[in-house]
This record gives sequence, structure tokens and C-alpha cells, in this order.
Amino acid sequence: MANPNPNPYTREMFALLAAVALADPGAAAPAADRFDLELQDVDVHAAIRMIADLGDLDIVIPDTVYGTVSIRLDDVTWEGALAAVLYVEGLQAIPADGALRVSPAR
Repeated sequence: MANPNPNPYTREMFALLAAVALADPGAAAPAADRFDLELQDVDVHAAIRMIADLGDLDIVIPDTVYGTVSIRLDDVTWEGALAAVLYVEGLQAIPADGALRVSPAR
């Protein structure tokens, strides 16, 4: 039977994020590093660029990545926001040459 969810890091990514968050509750990101985010029908390039700006990241997004995203996140870090957008859009971000390269997940 084929995997109904083609995203390769569905459970693994969110299990890792949960493990990090639960490992040391005192080490949570400062309140200033957390924010609420609500996007409705926003171009995925614009959403990822906005999150990259918040995290002071260099990011590369090819034209093969397209679509719109609608999400609502409360009290999230830029890492959590990026992970959520990548997940709902079936994308991955791979570190390369000092930047994150976004591409469709395989």
C-alpha cells in the first residue's frame, strides 16, 4: 500500500521538534523570539522569505516551488514556523553552502 502522506519527515520532524521542546523546558526560546503568525492565501515564496527574514537566514527557493499557503500559528519560533510551512506544502529545506535550499520533498 502506498504511503498516503508523501512528506518524508511528517512524523520524524515533528517528533524531533517535540523532543527538543520537551527535553529542557527552561531552554525554550525567549518570548521576544516567539511570535504569532497568520497567513491566508499567501504566496509560498513570500511566506518562506518572511520567515527567513525573522530567522536571519539565507534561503534559496527555485521557481519549481509554487502555490499559496494558509496557516495560523501561535507562540512559535521561526524554526517552528518554517517547519510548518514546509510540511503543509510538501517541501524540504536542505542546508547547503551557508544557506537553506528549499525543494519539493522526495
